[in-house]
Amino acid sequence: SPAAPVNPNRVAAMPPDLGMPHYSVYPDPNRPFAKAEVISLDPRQFDLHLVAGTVEPRSTTGLVGTGMIPDDEATRRGLVAAFNGGWAAMHGHYGLMVDRQVFLPAKNGVATLAWYADGSLRLGVWGRDIQPSPDIVSFRQNCLPLIENGAISPELGKLSLWGLSISDEAVIYRSGLGQTRDGKLVYVAGNALSALTLARVLSEAGAYNAMLLDIDDFHVAFITYRQVAGKDGRVQVVGTKLRQDMRGFDGHFLQPFALDFFYVTRKL
Repeated sequence: SPAAPVNPNRVAAMPPDLGMPHYSVYPDPNRPFAKAEVISLDPRQFDLHLVAGTVEPRSTTGLVGTGMIPDDEATRRGLVAAFNGGWAAMHGHYGLMVDRQVFLPAKNGVATLAWYADGSLRLGVWGRDIQPSPDIVSFRQNCLPLIENGAISPELGKLSLWGLSISDEAVIYRSGLGQTRDGKLVYVAGNALSALTLARVLSEAGAYNAMLLDIDDFHVAFITYRQVAGKDGRVQVVGTKLRQDMRGFDGHFLQPFALDFFYVTRKL
């Protein structure tokens, strides 16, 4: 019987006019069905923003996030993409701060993406590459580093450190974020990946430092946006998942969402 048509509102390849280079790789010869998406983000062209979810991270300070991309004219016009954040608080209580509001305090030795007051981004390890500073305005931490100063972590063989499925499978849907030596960001997501395979894909894409983000097909998504004219004359945005097997996120981060995430706007 013929295959069911793919709903164009749910999945699409990366639109080339977005200006974020994208390619797919099949990184595991033992699992030819494992496919990873590699997306590059140049901070000279785009701004990366962090949003806390309405539930996660469960704050130790009483703060609750908005869980959605801001619904203002400038954001709608510049919105390009969004992607998942890191683990829930119960899985490590990794630090998160948004616009100087601390939801969970930073932990030493943990992979961290930090935003600075001058607009720069740095991905490294808190307490080594990244030191506590009043110049840091936001940060997101998650697990030990996958890659630190060009070296893939020797800890990747310890499966329990990197998250397992509910049936204790280590080869699952995973995502990660890296930074190249010249400051570009690399997002990788795909099915049937071990933490080691994910790290290798990030390394081959040029990541000098890299961190694990969320895992499993209900918690990993990359979404692109296009601008359309709304009936009220305001610019509206329509979100589309990069892959059909990214199973959650049907609100496309445009409605209040439980988990933290990142979104990308074009520099105007």
